Amino acid sequence: MVLRNRCSCAWLVAVLTVCVVSRGFGQAERLQLAYPDLLRQAGVSGFYQFRVGLDSTGAPNLGEFRVLASPNPGFDWGVKQALAAWRPRVPPGTKSVEHAILFLVLPYGADSARACPPERDYTVVCAMRPPIHVDTVHASVRH
Repeated sequence: MVLRNRCSCAWLVAVLTVCVVSRGFGQAERLQLAYPDLLRQAGVSGFYQFRVGLDSTGAPNLGEFRVLASPNPGFDWGVKQALAAWRPRVPPGTKSVEHAILFLVLPYGADSARACPPERDYTVVCAMRPPIHVDTVHASVRH
């Protein structure tokens, strides 16, 4: 892959440094999320909490999805998309589940494996903040 400019390079770094920390869960039991790019660039972090109804097989019913807390409504679309494949680890017959996600933007250059906190009873999604590029413009000043 040939990267032609700084924007392409920053995009690649962002894609490679998004980490979803999930230990001890199977693929269907963890939420597979991507950090929304505009929110990552803006440095928006925080806890996102939702409640979703479950059907008889334990699959989320998006018609019964409700956001309980969110740092920004821009997270909603990605969370709903991830719920389509999610199968929470709950006892049979459970009617609904509440879950929290910590979205965390790490400082540019941080070691994401160390800086992204371990998962507890919630999902953790970390992304690297993009580098700040400053283009210097030399202008003549008249006195």
